[in-house]
Amino acid sequence: MPEDQYENFRAAVAGSEVLTSRWNKIADAAIESAAREGVVLTRADCMMLDSIRLHVLTDDEELAVNWREEAVQKLPAFKQKDQSKRFLDALRSENESEKRQAEIELMRKNPAERMRLARESGESFAGPVTTKKDLSPEEKAKVIAKLNGAGISGAERIKRARAAGLE
Repeated sequence: MPEDQYENFRAAVAGSEVLTSRWNKIADAAIESAAREGVVLTRADCMMLDSIRLHVLTDDEELAVNWREEAVQKLPAFKQKDQSKRFLDALRSENESEKRQAEIELMRKNPAERMRLARESGESFAGPVTTKKDLSPEEKAKVIAKLNGAGISGAERIKRARAAGLE
């Protein structure tokens, strides 16, 4: 949106102490609220949101309720935060198909994206975790004998041995 579009609003706010005070109060409240959600919101971003400008001009509290929804539509940082929240909600969902779809999508994400999501949620999405199995010498011998007689390539034998808990 061109900068000139907001010139009339700026002029109205600059020409009135009441509007200037209201603008400062409303913009500061929105910036503070966004910061609590982990999103950086600037006064220029506030200026882009119709609901905030209308709230300043009319002092109608009901208009202030919708500014987040508008921010998700117009501001990339809010949109990304909203998508991350929806994704994390799907991972925690009781609906198994929704949860499974989110897990598949998570495994497709690159490590940096998984790290960002983990930081946002406080959880770990490092991928499947394998634990070392403690095998007795007899169990190890059985696994080795089974793998040697399987007629598989060396790489596949190593892969299956590691999966069985051999090092």
